[in-house]
Amino acid sequence: MRPTDIVSAFAPGLIASGLEWMVTGGVAAIVYGEPRLTQDLDVVVASDPSRAPAFAAQFPPDRFYCPPIEAIAEEARRDEAGHFNLLHLESDARADVYLAGRDPLMLRGLTERRSLALAGLEIPVAPPEYVILQKLRYRQQGASDRHLQDGQASCRDLAFLARSKVCHVINPVAGSPGTRCRDPCGAPPLPATAPAPAARQCPRPRWPAPGRGPRPTGTRSARGPAVRTVP
Repeated sequence: MRPTDIVSAFAPGLIASGLEWMVTGGVAAIVYGEPRLTQDLDVVVASDPSRAPAFAAQFPPDRFYCPPIEAIAEEARRDEAGHFNLLHLESDARADVYLAGRDPLMLRGLTERRSLALAGLEIPVAPPEYVILQKLRYRQQGASDRHLQDGQASCRDLAFLARSKVCHVINPVAGSPGTRCRDPCGAPPLPATAPAPAARQCPRPRWPAPGRGPRPTGTRSARGPAVRTVP
């Protein structure tokens, strides 16, 4: 599905719920980076158990699969990793709903989300630095390489890099330690770090120059076991 189609399937209900939310994941990576098709929508929602009935009411059973109110409330009680799915019955599109709880990265993303025009609506989208960091988090947890590929595709967009506060990590022109990134992103200077220790070199045997006698006996060659030579 096109990103605009999947957004238009779920955004009206999310807007009507009155909760704080933002689009993230693959759709956000497409917005900031490389176009592609997708079958799901990742959203982060800030909610508590008492708001579960109002949320579920926005996704009627004749058009959506929505978990029971009790299940939504149970996920909202989690401090982190709260999650459930919504399914749009007509298109089979899925929305993965992640509850922010007390997750510091999700809460930071919600405070810095930006409003973009998608599918004829004003849609809150996670900031670009959140999209990259969350993709790296999922990849670190053993998820599909698709997360890493989305992050790489987003990083190839120089305009995206200029807006990203993590450009020191992903942008090769960010500068050396102690300097400020040349992109106007407002990122702080890089911390000064000690130089990396030089790699240890294994001593190599010193062979005599050609014509000055045989190699010493009982020595170890650079690529194999001890070698004895016959004069």
